[in-house]
Formats: sequence, structure tokens, C-alpha cells
Amino acid sequence: MAEREEIDLIQLYENSKLAEKLVDVSKLDIALRSGMESGRMKRRSSSLRRRWVIPAGALACCLLLILVLQIRGSIHSQDKDVLGSHMDIPDYVTSMFTPEMKEAADHGLYQPLNQTVTHGALKVTIDGVLADSRTMVVFYTSENLPANVPIHTNNASFVDAEGNYLEAGIQFSDPLKNPPGSPTNFEHGYYTLEFYNGHTPEQFTFSGKWGMGEQSDDKRVQFDIPVTLDSSLYADLEQTSEINQKASIGDHEITITEATIRPLSTEIQLQYNEVPNKKIQNYFAPQLNIKGQDGDRIIDSTGSTTSSVNGRALISSMYFRSLYYTSLDELTFQFSGIEESIGSNLKLVIDTEAKKLISVPDSSVQFVDVTAGKDSTELQLKVFRDSEYGSSLYLSYEFTDADGMTHTFQAGRSGIGFAGDDFETITYRLKQESYPQPLTFDITTYPGKIIKENVSIKLK
Repeated sequence: MAEREEIDLIQLYENSKLAEKLVDVSKLDIALRSGMESGRMKRRSSSLRRRWVIPAGALACCLLLILVLQIRGSIHSQDKDVLGSHMDIPDYVTSMFTPEMKEAADHGLYQPLNQTVTHGALKVTIDGVLADSRTMVVFYTSENLPANVPIHTNNASFVDAEGNYLEAGIQFSDPLKNPPGSPTNFEHGYYTLEFYNGHTPEQFTFSGKWGMGEQSDDKRVQFDIPVTLDSSLYADLEQTSEINQKASIGDHEITITEATIRPLSTEIQLQYNEVPNKKIQNYFAPQLNIKGQDGDRIIDSTGSTTSSVNGRALISSMYFRSLYYTSLDELTFQFSGIEESIGSNLKLVIDTEAKKLISVPDSSVQFVDVTAGKDSTELQLKVFRDSEYGSSLYLSYEFTDADGMTHTFQAGRSGIGFAGDDFETITYRLKQESYPQPLTFDITTYPGKIIKENVSIKLK
């Protein structure tokens, strides 16, 4: 193989005068002597000294050959590093990899940690972390040493050095299932964190109360596991391209300003024209259409983030599976329609004592009932929306009474709906108090106007 490369190199720089122009003659002798000395050190059994008298052009060829061989050696060394990193990844971790996780691990981004904390008979281990500048996947193993029942946590959290929760969306993936009839005392799983600010922290603490089954928190055991990452592995692995391509739907002009590709995710940034009292609050079937050497395929969006722009909460970023290691010829963002808001600063006014709906933006919401529960008052509403894509009703956590006093819900929202239905019955729980009537609720999300139209924006 080395002979083939040497022949190719000599053919490429057959004209020695050209090689002289490409490489500074004053540096050739130093470079050649360094290469020869390195070779002598590797072949200590050889003590033969030779006198070299080579024209500058040929020296340049030799120097280039040395560089090629050094680069090849470096590449082989990197391959060994990647292989070594795979040897550090347990089989139960690799079995949980998604395709983009596997691709990132193949390129050395998995960091084996084996950080273990033991409390009595319970043990929790951070096996390793797969990370880029925005996404972090934390793999764990929990063990209940004396029993055949695994332990788990219902309230895992990730905090910084000051004890503040990390600003990230957190997704828990179901742990690996063991074969039926095979009791076990351990559990493997992982958490995926998407950082809103696009900066994966170098240090964090994984915290949670661990126990068996549905044990109450007072019977569970608190685990705090500090973790330190090597950010140099992913610090420069981010490719951002300006796009500035536009498309229109209804009254809205959408601009894709830029796209950022990372080893674990792809992100596009969106901007909009100003439309009074209207905004895009939902995209229908957002996708990336990919054409490349590996064939054509379509991938769905994995999520989005919302930013406040001039007092309006707008979808500002959309995320997809990573294309970092994909060869792209063409890339297109496409969707099949939008849900447009019907206004801004929407409110719902209800007299809970008279059980009467006083004010509502439109007929999409109907009053059902107000009932007294054991320790709360339940407010039930029926919400009509598009069965496939439409949003439902969500209220702000705080509401006001007729005297302007602020109150909070006792518990969060619950809803009952079925696939294919065009309505949902929702329940909010209020504290059992006597409120000056009526009560006013700020609406954060409300069923909007459906606009169905296929739209494509070419990104590459």
C-alpha cells in the first residue's frame, strides 16, 4: 500500500521544479533530517549512515511522502482510539443507541464514566455520556443488590454547581426490558437533555430519589452523582450555514435564517413577518427532505423551541435527527400546513358558583361542570379542535378573582380524549375556597384556524 502511495505521489509531482515552488527549500533539509532521525529511532538495529544528495524537487517529493505516511499513521491511530472507545461501551448501552447515537459513538463522542454511588443495598451508576454542544444523553444503571426487584426514580433532575436546575428539555427513555420470567435486580436506561441555550455544561449533578415500585418519597433513597465532561471532544463539532430562504402561507412569511448541524441533532432557525393579532402556533408534519449519495429519505421533526419576540411566543427553532455524518446533495424543509392563532391575550371568564361560562374567545370551548371533590374544586370544560393537528386549551397557572386578587390552581391540567376525536374534556383543580366571582383565566394555548397547504423551502 505504501509503494502504491509513493508511485502516485511521484507521478503527481513528476516535475521537480513544481515541487521546489511548493515547498520552501530552506526547510527541506531540516524536515528530511527529522524524518530520517525518526526512522532511525524506530529501526535501532540499523546503524548505517548514508550521505544524501538529492535535488530540491525530489526532496519536496520525499517530504510530501513523509507527511502522507504521518497522516496515515495519525488516521490509523484515531481508528484505534475509536475502537478503544467502543471497547469501553457496555453492550447494554450500545443496544439502546439510536442511529445518530451510534454514528456519534463511532466517531469517539461517547465518554465512559462509570461514576457509582452506593447507599446501603442500593447502587446507581452513570455508565457514560454521549454529548455534543447542545444535546447530552446520560446512560445509567441502577441496582438493588440483595433483591430481584429493580429500583427506579420518579423525579430525576440535573443541577449545576449552585444547585440550579439545568435549562433543558428532558426526555426519559423507557429502561431495557428483561426477558419474561427472568427476575433481575438492575435496570438500564438513559435521559436525553436538549439545552435551550445550545451549551452543554461541562459539570452537573444527577439527582433523584430511588426506590422500588410505587414507594413514597420518604421511603426512597436520595442519590447525588457529580459528573464532569470533556468538552474538547465536541467543542468544534458544529456546522452553521446561512440560509435566508423564504416561503409564504396565508398572511405569514416564513424565513429560514440558518441551519446548524451537530453530531446529535440538526436545527433550523425561523423568523416571521409581523401579522397583527396572528401567529403560527403549530406546523403540520414538519420534515426535512434529503437527497444524497446514500439515497433519498424524509425525516420528521423531533421538537421545537419557542421564543418571545415583541411580546409574542413564536416557534423560533425546529429540531431534527442529526445530518452531521450524512452526505447531502439537496436539503428541503417542508410542511403540510399551519395552525394560526385567532388572537392575542385571550381570556376565559367563568362564574364557578353559578356554573356559568361568562366569556370565551369562540365556540371552541364549552362549559361542562364545576364539582366539589374531596380536597379541591374541579372545573371541567369541553374543547373542540382539529382531530389531526389542532391545539387544545391550556390556561395559565395563575388566575384572578373579581377583586383582582391572584390565585393558583391546586393541581395541573388533566385531559381525556381519543385518537380521531375532534374534542377533548379537560379538568383543572382549584383550591376549595370562596372566590369573589367571576374568575378570569389567561389562555396560553387555544384552538386556532387551520390552513392546509404544502410548503417547501430549499435549504441546500
